[in-house]
Amino acid sequence: MGESKLGTAREFRRILGPPSANERAMREAIRERNSVMFLVMLFYGLQARDLVALKVRDAGLRGLGAGTVSPECGLSANSRSPALTELLTRYIEGAREMILEGRSSEYLFPSRSGSPLKERTYVRSIRYLSARLRSRVGLMLDSGRTAVVH
Repeated sequence: MGESKLGTAREFRRILGPPSANERAMREAIRERNSVMFLVMLFYGLQARDLVALKVRDAGLRGLGAGTVSPECGLSANSRSPALTELLTRYIEGAREMILEGRSSEYLFPSRSGSPLKERTYVRSIRYLSARLRSRVGLMLDSGRTAVVH
Protein backbone atom coordinates (compact mmCIF):
# COMPACT_ATOMS: atom_id res chain seq x y z
CA MET A 1 0.00 0.00 0.00
CA GLY A 2 3.03 2.33 0.48
CA GLU A 3 3.82 2.18 -3.25
CA SER A 4 2.52 4.66 -5.74
CA LYS A 5 2.28 4.25 -9.47
CA LEU A 6 5.58 6.11 -9.80
CA GLY A 7 7.59 3.89 -7.45
CA THR A 8 8.73 3.55 -3.88
CA ALA A 9 10.43 6.13 -1.70
CA ARG A 10 13.59 4.02 -1.88
CA GLU A 11 13.59 4.23 -5.70
CA PHE A 12 13.17 8.01 -5.54
CA ARG A 13 16.10 8.32 -3.13
CA ARG A 14 18.21 6.12 -5.40
CA ILE A 15 17.35 8.20 -8.47
CA LEU A 16 17.53 11.62 -6.82
CA GLY A 17 20.30 10.89 -4.32
CA PRO A 18 24.00 11.49 -4.83
CA PRO A 19 25.63 9.43 -7.58
CA SER A 20 27.45 6.25 -6.63
CA ALA A 21 31.22 5.95 -6.96
CA ASN A 22 30.73 3.95 -10.17
CA GLU A 23 28.45 6.63 -11.65
CA ARG A 24 30.97 9.34 -10.75
CA ALA A 25 33.79 7.32 -12.36
CA MET A 26 31.70 6.84 -15.52
CA ARG A 27 30.94 10.56 -15.72
CA GLU A 28 34.65 11.32 -15.34
CA ALA A 29 35.52 8.80 -18.08
CA ILE A 30 32.97 10.37 -20.43
CA ARG A 31 34.31 13.83 -19.58
CA GLU A 32 37.84 12.62 -20.40
CA ARG A 33 36.66 11.07 -23.69
CA ASN A 34 35.00 14.33 -24.69
CA SER A 35 38.07 16.38 -23.75
CA VAL A 36 40.40 14.11 -25.75
CA MET A 37 38.01 14.28 -28.70
CA PHE A 38 38.07 18.07 -28.50
CA LEU A 39 41.89 18.14 -28.50
CA VAL A 40 42.14 15.67 -31.40
CA MET A 41 39.61 17.74 -33.34
CA LEU A 42 41.59 20.93 -32.74
CA PHE A 43 45.01 19.39 -33.38
CA TYR A 44 44.04 17.70 -36.65
CA GLY A 45 41.28 20.03 -37.83
CA LEU A 46 38.74 17.21 -38.08
CA GLN A 47 35.04 17.68 -38.56
CA ALA A 48 32.61 15.98 -36.17
CA ARG A 49 31.62 13.28 -38.68
CA ASP A 50 35.28 12.31 -39.24
CA LEU A 51 36.07 12.35 -35.53
CA VAL A 52 33.24 10.03 -34.47
CA ALA A 53 34.16 7.61 -37.28
CA LEU A 54 37.79 7.19 -36.11
CA LYS A 55 38.80 3.68 -35.15
CA VAL A 56 41.48 2.63 -32.68
CA ARG A 57 43.74 1.50 -35.53
CA ASP A 58 43.53 5.04 -36.97
CA ALA A 59 45.34 6.40 -33.93
CA GLY A 60 48.54 4.72 -35.14
CA LEU A 61 49.75 3.86 -31.62
CA ARG A 62 52.08 0.89 -31.19
CA GLY A 63 50.47 -2.04 -29.48
CA LEU A 64 46.94 -0.78 -30.16
CA GLY A 65 45.61 -2.51 -33.24
CA ALA A 66 47.41 -2.58 -36.55
CA GLY A 67 48.83 0.91 -36.15
CA THR A 68 47.69 1.93 -39.60
CA VAL A 69 46.84 5.51 -40.41
CA SER A 70 43.61 6.40 -42.14
CA PRO A 71 44.31 8.82 -44.98
CA GLU A 72 40.98 10.57 -44.30
CA CYS A 73 41.88 11.53 -40.77
CA GLY A 74 45.66 11.82 -40.98
CA LEU A 75 46.46 10.85 -37.39
CA SER A 76 50.03 10.06 -38.29
CA ALA A 77 52.62 9.70 -35.56
CA ASN A 78 54.91 12.08 -37.48
CA SER A 79 52.55 15.01 -37.06
CA ARG A 80 51.46 14.23 -33.49
CA SER A 81 53.01 15.78 -30.41
CA PRO A 82 54.41 13.46 -27.71
CA ALA A 83 51.92 14.93 -25.24
CA LEU A 84 48.98 14.04 -27.51
CA THR A 85 50.37 10.52 -28.01
CA GLU A 86 50.55 10.07 -24.24
CA LEU A 87 47.05 11.49 -23.79
CA LEU A 88 45.58 9.16 -26.43
CA THR A 89 47.33 6.13 -24.93
CA ARG A 90 46.14 6.97 -21.43
CA TYR A 91 42.59 7.55 -22.71
CA ILE A 92 42.48 4.24 -24.64
CA GLU A 93 43.82 2.24 -21.71
CA GLY A 94 41.72 4.00 -19.06
CA ALA A 95 38.62 6.04 -19.78
CA ARG A 96 37.73 4.20 -23.00
CA GLU A 97 37.82 0.85 -21.18
CA MET A 98 35.66 2.29 -18.38
CA ILE A 99 33.09 3.57 -20.90
CA LEU A 100 32.90 0.23 -22.70
CA GLU A 101 32.49 -1.75 -19.44
CA GLY A 102 34.02 -4.91 -20.95
CA ARG A 103 32.42 -4.58 -24.38
CA SER A 104 34.59 -4.46 -27.47
CA SER A 105 34.51 -1.69 -30.04
CA GLU A 106 36.68 -0.72 -32.95
CA TYR A 107 35.82 2.97 -32.51
CA LEU A 108 38.34 5.26 -30.86
CA PHE A 109 35.60 7.32 -29.23
CA PRO A 110 32.72 4.89 -28.64
CA SER A 111 29.39 5.39 -26.95
CA ARG A 112 28.67 3.29 -23.87
CA SER A 113 27.15 0.61 -26.12
CA GLY A 114 30.34 0.41 -28.23
CA SER A 115 28.81 2.01 -31.30
CA PRO A 116 30.18 5.27 -32.70
CA LEU A 117 28.96 8.43 -31.04
CA LYS A 118 26.30 10.33 -32.93
CA GLU A 119 27.50 13.64 -34.34
CA ARG A 120 24.88 15.59 -32.42
CA THR A 121 26.02 14.01 -29.13
CA TYR A 122 29.56 15.11 -29.84
CA VAL A 123 28.51 18.61 -30.92
CA ARG A 124 26.53 18.98 -27.67
CA SER A 125 29.59 17.98 -25.64
CA ILE A 126 31.75 20.46 -27.57
CA ARG A 127 29.34 23.26 -26.76
CA TYR A 128 29.53 22.30 -23.10
CA LEU A 129 33.36 22.10 -23.16
CA SER A 130 33.59 25.44 -24.97
CA ALA A 131 31.41 27.12 -22.36
CA ARG A 132 33.51 25.61 -19.54
CA LEU A 133 36.73 26.71 -21.23
CA ARG A 134 35.44 30.25 -21.72
CA SER A 135 34.38 30.50 -18.08
CA ARG A 136 37.69 29.10 -16.78
CA VAL A 137 39.95 31.43 -18.75
CA GLY A 138 37.73 34.47 -18.33
CA LEU A 139 36.86 34.67 -22.00
CA MET A 140 33.57 36.39 -22.67
CA LEU A 141 32.04 36.57 -26.11
CA ASP A 142 30.67 39.93 -27.11
CA SER A 143 27.62 39.37 -29.37
CA GLY A 144 29.16 36.10 -30.56
CA ARG A 145 31.64 37.90 -32.81
CA THR A 146 34.66 39.04 -30.87
CA ALA A 147 36.45 37.67 -27.84
CA VAL A 148 37.08 40.00 -24.93
CA VAL A 149 39.33 38.93 -22.05
CA HIS A 150 38.33 40.35 -18.66
